[in-house]
Amino acid sequence: MRLSRVAIALVATAVLTGDVSPSPASAGEERPDRPHIVVILLDDVPYLDGRLWRYTPNIRRLFIDSGVRFTGMFGETPLCCPGRANWLTGQHTFNHGVYRNDVRLFDPSMTIATQLDAIGYHTVYTGKYLNGYQRIAPSVPPGWDHFHGMSGGYYGYTIWNDGRPAGEVHGAKPSDYSTDVIGRKA
Repeated sequence: MRLSRVAIALVATAVLTGDVSPSPASAGEERPDRPHIVVILLDDVPYLDGRLWRYTPNIRRLFIDSGVRFTGMFGETPLCCPGRANWLTGQHTFNHGVYRNDVRLFDPSMTIATQLDAIGYHTVYTGKYLNGYQRIAPSVPPGWDHFHGMSGGYYGYTIWNDGRPAGEVHGAKPSDYSTDVIGRKA
């Protein structure tokens, strides 16, 4: 089964460059002593006692069965933008101030991306950023070495690539299915 029920894929990848302190290694040099980090953030996916994962065996095998589980995570404001801001900053809604679905409320100056980038990780973002990204596009939030932010749904959407002013417009052809396009970019 395809991931047609997946509302979003956020992929943050890391190329290894050193330990937790800034690395003297040259940019992009891979080091085997640090793990690669891949995050796939899904919206609107209830736990359902694990039943969903039988329909997504590759995600289960690659990420659920062999990944890290965060079992104590709470989102006190169950909306898209506040939830994503919670995850990106590690802060509660009352600290980051994104209390409704509006990307313009978010201050991206201190996020997981800025912190990983500061210690030498190569960061890539692909997929839906926060609701209303088209209002701030084509800006690339700090910390992302490559950024493919989108606005829209499965069809009829735009992706802005690495701050280029002309967005990549997708229509309603099968090749425009956003989950596949995001997957290829990731």
